[in-house]
Amino acid sequence: GDGTQCVDINECRDLADACDALTDCTNTDGSYLCSPCPAGFDDINGDGTSCVDINECSGENLCPHQCINTDGSYTCECQDGYRLGADGYTCVGE
Repeated sequence: GDGTQCVDINECRDLADACDALTDCTNTDGSYLCSPCPAGFDDINGDGTSCVDINECSGENLCPHQCINTDGSYTCECQDGYRLGADGYTCVGE
């Protein structure tokens, strides 16, 4: 308490929301670093503190019939009477 000894604060341990739950926190002397957001997530602050799912289905048509957004990715679904082919993209008759 007299300013003669300084001890690093472990922000990764002491601050519950230092980094986004999808990233890793690394404590450094006097600060901390967050790993990048994983693929399929946008790093809205550019520092790993806030990762938001990218809706791949909102842009270009990725699927021939219906695109379903999932956390970090997407899946394609076919209309009734069809199923996804081996490529996971093309719809083929059942």
